[in-house]
Amino acid sequence: MYHYLRNRRNQRYFPLPFIENFLPTKHCHWPFSTFTVQTPNANPSLEAVPSNFHAHSPQRPNLLSTHNLTSTHPAAPSLDKSPPFDQNTLNDIISSNKIITSYIRSGDLSSALRVFRNMTVKTTVTWNAMLAGYSRKPGKLTEAQKLFDQIPEKDTVSYNIMLAGYVQNSDMETVWSFFNSMPSKDIASWNTMISGFAQKGAMAKARELFLAMPEKNSVTWSAMISGYVECGALELAEKFFEFAAVKSVVAWTAMISGYMKFGKIEKAERLFKEMPVKNLVTWNAMIAGYVENCRAEDGLKIFRIMLRYGIRPNHSSLSSVLLGCSELSALQLGKQVHQLVCKSSLRDDTTACTSLISMYCKCGVLDDAWKLFLETKSKDIVNTVSYNIMLAGYVQNSDMETVWSFFNSMPSKDIASWNTMISGFAQKGAMAKARELFLAMPEKNSVTWSAMISGYVECGALELAEKFFEFAAVKSVVAWTAMISGYMKFGKIEKAERLFKEMPVKNLVTWNAMIAGYVENCRAEDGLKIFRIMLRYGIRPNHSSLSSVLLGCSELSALQLGKQVHQLVCKSSLRDDTTACTSLISMYCKCGVLDDAWKLFLETKSKDIVSWNAMISGYAQHGAGEKALHLFEEMRGEGIRPDWITFVAVLLACNHAGLVDIGVRYFDSMVKDYGVEPRPDHYTCMVDLLGRAGKLVEAVDLIKKMPFKPHSAIFGTLLGACRIHKNLELAEFAAQNLLNLDPQSAAGYVQLANVYAATNKWDHVARVRRSMKDNKVVKTPGYSWIEIKSTVHEFRSGDRVHPELASIHEKLNELEKKMKLAGYVPDLESALHDVGEEQKEQLLLWHSEKLAIAFGLIVVPYGTPIRVFKNLRVCGDCHRAIKYISAVERREIIVRDTVRFHHFKGGCCSCGDYW
Repeated sequence: MYHYLRNRRNQRYFPLPFIENFLPTKHCHWPFSTFTVQTPNANPSLEAVPSNFHAHSPQRPNLLSTHNLTSTHPAAPSLDKSPPFDQNTLNDIISSNKIITSYIRSGDLSSALRVFRNMTVKTTVTWNAMLAGYSRKPGKLTEAQKLFDQIPEKDTVSYNIMLAGYVQNSDMETVWSFFNSMPSKDIASWNTMISGFAQKGAMAKARELFLAMPEKNSVTWSAMISGYVECGALELAEKFFEFAAVKSVVAWTAMISGYMKFGKIEKAERLFKEMPVKNLVTWNAMIAGYVENCRAEDGLKIFRIMLRYGIRPNHSSLSSVLLGCSELSALQLGKQVHQLVCKSSLRDDTTACTSLISMYCKCGVLDDAWKLFLETKSKDIVNTVSYNIMLAGYVQNSDMETVWSFFNSMPSKDIASWNTMISGFAQKGAMAKARELFLAMPEKNSVTWSAMISGYVECGALELAEKFFEFAAVKSVVAWTAMISGYMKFGKIEKAERLFKEMPVKNLVTWNAMIAGYVENCRAEDGLKIFRIMLRYGIRPNHSSLSSVLLGCSELSALQLGKQVHQLVCKSSLRDDTTACTSLISMYCKCGVLDDAWKLFLETKSKDIVSWNAMISGYAQHGAGEKALHLFEEMRGEGIRPDWITFVAVLLACNHAGLVDIGVRYFDSMVKDYGVEPRPDHYTCMVDLLGRAGKLVEAVDLIKKMPFKPHSAIFGTLLGACRIHKNLELAEFAAQNLLNLDPQSAAGYVQLANVYAATNKWDHVARVRRSMKDNKVVKTPGYSWIEIKSTVHEFRSGDRVHPELASIHEKLNELEKKMKLAGYVPDLESALHDVGEEQKEQLLLWHSEKLAIAFGLIVVPYGTPIRVFKNLRVCGDCHRAIKYISAVERREIIVRDTVRFHHFKGGCCSCGDYW
């Protein structure tokens, strides 16, 4: 802030720094009146000043006072004709003022006081400098008040400095009282008040002052904008920014920070481009915003641009950049930043060195972190933060004994040290030790409570998490989100929803927790709904959001929404992101659009093992076994080592294509060539492969040779194979083992009943149904659905509620006649009811997949594939009927059931009747 000399009309002349560098000479005439000098006692004291301390001569106004100089130009005499004192005295005062200001800026108040006491002549500038030092320093407000009372002639600047001290260190009632007592107020006084209320979140009071303020400047508007951003009222901040008469760099930067804070990255980017003048704080806001929004790559990119513009980074820049390096594990860039620091004045800076230690720790290079830590320690620039960073590194990369030893060796511990320890034990599931530290901790904050709550949620102790959440003194966004995730994890959706509604502030992680929770709890439709709401709020999704949404699209086969998400990805920085592209590939595969999945796979620039697995699995699910195996061999040729998921996909491909010998060879190669130990999923694929091929005895032998206890899924697979081959003996063996492991398995009862029905043992079917009733086992109702213009239409067998039901039944009757003329004979074995043949035919005709296909034939334009999805396996009669429908209607029909995809075209199915 510049101090100005003023004339009688209160007009500003030169700023003080200019005056100090332009001392009067014999050729220079000053257009100001003569100066007065304050003559204090020889040894002034801040604590007690004699009553005659500020006596002064009326002929001597304040030397270099910021406001009290008056002009008598042109009649005023020049200083060389009638100087009130010599030029040496003037130089001494200016020099002393500069020294005092320098000491105060560096925080050395005692040295400033020593110079102040030794000054024989003091000006208002001198007093104001000392007042600023005391008023701004925490815990020195009382001394500042005493000093303020001793100032001989207070100007508006004196009052403003004291006002700022009250704002910083006192309650707003005291501030308000002092403000009202001020004899005169300038624009700085009003700005100080508005900033004070804004910083404390009292925006209603700040707005009241803003409206009452006689004159406003850019600082005023910036204070209001920053205040609204900080308290989360982004819309009001936008309005103030829009109507601001003058937009300062501070205002632009505040809006950018606000947009980044609330995930509105596109708006921040647009504002950054439009901004006429940027400073280092602006660049830092963009870098930090990207990193905090999980877009570290963009943050590092803009950091490089900043360097190309010749803008020198500071602590804040480096902290954000190094955090970005940590998130991306970009160790090489982190090392380049280290070199940059070493070549700059920041090489001995505690904050810069601490950020580097943090980067090395998070990248897992603990040796380099420790080496740098010892270097900073030897330079005596290490602090508690440095110790805490090193402690966090040990927590992340070492055993807890080493962590405990380092913690005990720390010379001093703050709240962050304790929180790091508690979080470390909580993350490792050692909640008893975490609780012990929690109870011993001298002071707790929101991070402490959040760590305990998250720890209990992760280890499944939801009741304890609830208790800690209930008693938490301060509930952070992390704590709220942890509880929501916990409720979703354990299926308590209503509690999660209630908490989400009550939550005062939500971030992207909170929205992601809700979306993922809905999808994982088989409520994908609700997950997609809340995703749309999130977008309407302007919150930009990240990898996690998209993965959950695309999984939801896959489960609902919501292809249209999946395509919209694809467009969203293409317009964002995620378009080249491997994780996002892989999620899209998986979605297209699961929605039955294999061509689009393959196209996107080819376009993906950087493919990882997950990308290859997604495409191989896609081919396997669609029965394209040869393509899946060819892609697997191509992946091996690229030098990418397969993992256990790859082999599940490969064995599934062999299974769906009936490639028994090849499947056995890959199963053996998995262990021998790649060291991948078979898991339950691999054995399930092999049992299915052998069983469908009729090798039921070999399948049973494989189950007996498993290195772990069989699970229910493997006996369910064996039972399905027995149904195909009508092997009653092994079917009963498989069903008995399945129901022993899972007594409530409706699938076990139903499949066994299917085997009995296929062999006309209706008394056994009735016995199975009675057993289900006695054991209160409820059969999962079968239903099918089809997406039409982004709307999902669901059908159940014998549906009576669809608005187009009459047209659908009419279409089915028409299809039945056409199919029978083409040679279709209903498979009555698929009707598991002991009723007449005519009734069985009617029941089969109204199966859910047939209803969905009939509706699709009515509304889907000719030439467009009809995609139908079912929650259970397609029955034999429906499979046969759909082949005929595809022929008589000349339509491509794609059906996905729980086993695989079936592509029906021209009377044939891609599975070759092997499913």
